[in-house]
Amino acid sequence: SRLLVYATCACAAPQVQAFCKAPSIGAFAGAEHSLWKEWNASGQRLVREQGYLLRSGLQLSGQCPNLDWQIQWSQSQGDRNYDGLTNRYSALHTHSDIRAQGLGAQLWLPVTSTWALGAEVNWRQIQRDISDTTEVLGFGERFRYAQAGLGVRYQTPLTSDLRLLGSLMAGGGSGGSNRVTLPGFASQKLPLGNQRYATLGLELSGGQLPTQSGLSWKLALQYRLEENQAGEVR
Repeated sequence: SRLLVYATCACAAPQVQAFCKAPSIGAFAGAEHSLWKEWNASGQRLVREQGYLLRSGLQLSGQCPNLDWQIQWSQSQGDRNYDGLTNRYSALHTHSDIRAQGLGAQLWLPVTSTWALGAEVNWRQIQRDISDTTEVLGFGERFRYAQAGLGVRYQTPLTSDLRLLGSLMAGGGSGGSNRVTLPGFASQKLPLGNQRYATLGLELSGGQLPTQSGLSWKLALQYRLEENQAGEVR
């Protein structure tokens, strides 16, 4: 789950505005509560990690006739407490350092003044370094994968200065990879299995409208549930 604050500014050349509205360039920052669990093939839970990550990024969005679009780059960084098992199935308590980046694009097709249908594509990279303990050596992983999804959006004005927006997006992907670096061994690139996800978002925005030049702001809350299956055993 993520709590984010956005600040945006609309600006564009006159010839661009003749066809599309002025694009908005924005930056955002916030906190992300990250919960990560792993299970083996028999359903036994091997790992539970949780912690808070600092999240920030840039966003470019605009409106064209019968189409809204958005491109976003983000990064997250922080630590998660690690409660799991060693390869000998004894209890292990440590922490993992997390660095994640994401790049995504969304298209929204307004159906009515309040409802819109959308599609998105996302690319994600997650670098996870599990720390050593006095008895066990840690190791590093780097996940890379792409996803695509479809969704629905609802937006309505609350007052002349405030607007409310809610969205739901769901989808998945396949063909991702995880490069694992174990102590004393060369790194190995392992395939990931199928992935699926769902994202629920709620935004409260104010300031200038997207069709106007000037400053605007958003307060956003987002919940994302993601599942990655194991790939071919190697």
